[in-house]
Amino acid sequence: MSIANSTVGVMLLLAMITVTLVRQLRHLASYKRITSDEEKAERIIGFGWQLLHRDVFRPPTYSPLLLAACCGTGFQLLCTAVETALLPLLGFIHPSNHGMMVVAMLVLFAVNGSIAGYVSARSYCLFCRRPQEKCLRDVTKYTAFGFPGIAFGYWLLVNLLALVVQSSTYAVPMTSMTTVLCMWVCILAPLAFLGAHIGYKQGALFHLPNARGPPPRKVPPQPLLRKLPFSILAAGVLHFGCILVEFFYIHDSLWIGLYCPFFGFQLIVLAILLVYAALTSSILNYYVLCGGTEYRWWWRSFGVGGSGGIALFMFACMHVGRGSLSLSFSTHLLYLGFMGLMALAMFLMTGVVGLVASFGFNRCYTDRSSLLGIFRRKKILSG
Repeated sequence: MSIANSTVGVMLLLAMITVTLVRQLRHLASYKRITSDEEKAERIIGFGWQLLHRDVFRPPTYSPLLLAACCGTGFQLLCTAVETALLPLLGFIHPSNHGMMVVAMLVLFAVNGSIAGYVSARSYCLFCRRPQEKCLRDVTKYTAFGFPGIAFGYWLLVNLLALVVQSSTYAVPMTSMTTVLCMWVCILAPLAFLGAHIGYKQGALFHLPNARGPPPRKVPPQPLLRKLPFSILAAGVLHFGCILVEFFYIHDSLWIGLYCPFFGFQLIVLAILLVYAALTSSILNYYVLCGGTEYRWWWRSFGVGGSGGIALFMFACMHVGRGSLSLSFSTHLLYLGFMGLMALAMFLMTGVVGLVASFGFNRCYTDRSSLLGIFRRKKILSG
């Protein structure tokens, strides 16, 4: 029933996007019927997208290098999650073999480092048309050592605390930690640099549909409902709310010890989450661009798409605040740390999906808007 409710929400969001595109096509059709009514022409040309037609695809104003690295890591995590869930479904690994599942996930994450380097390099070529070789090296370093370094550093800290402070017998042996470190340094990092080299040779990931104008438009002050924190908060509640019931099953299987072998169910939940991220990012991106002439949408789309990860971490903090766990510091550190890593991975995965969806929507919509400008110029020349 919860999956059916989430599917209904997806259909409603998809209907909103369809209505938006049909509205633009109607504007185009109405312009074709205009003969000499200048007021109608000005009303159409004054439409929100016409005001910032040449500013939509300007590069990100803040750290395009970091955004490219986040895109590469997001694709790497997304491919790893899908491939790991497919292995037991296809019969390669039995779902009850948890140790083999973890090993397969680590190996797939390391091998997918080539995808991360490839996507990050081509994304940076999209953001900067003439990227410098030094900047490309920095992008690849951030991709190869960013999220893996955070995850391994926290894992090492927790393991040292378990060995030294708690004297726990459940601590990971140093041989296993050395093996994971070798996989990171000797497999993931070289593959990331190899993928980045191939991606740099192929150029930008997409071709921009229009040229960027010389002076950017001044962005007017935005009301509270169009500011980035409110957009992220609203989208995060929507994203996490669509999978809340399903997430309780996955959460209990991780922390309470309940056995959850339904990997097909987990794939469905992931698909619903990604569709919600894509549709929500596209809708909010449209209303911000048209209503407030705010063309700085790159980081906004990534943040709105990944807002479900922020809501997930807020849920973890509320879970601790309710006293559902023991009062020991080590338990809180373990729970909040691993839930934080899960939230960060979810933020990167859904964030890159939201960015790609918004880019595709802007491309499609800008092509329609450029047609309006062509019709207007033809009308002026013929008149």
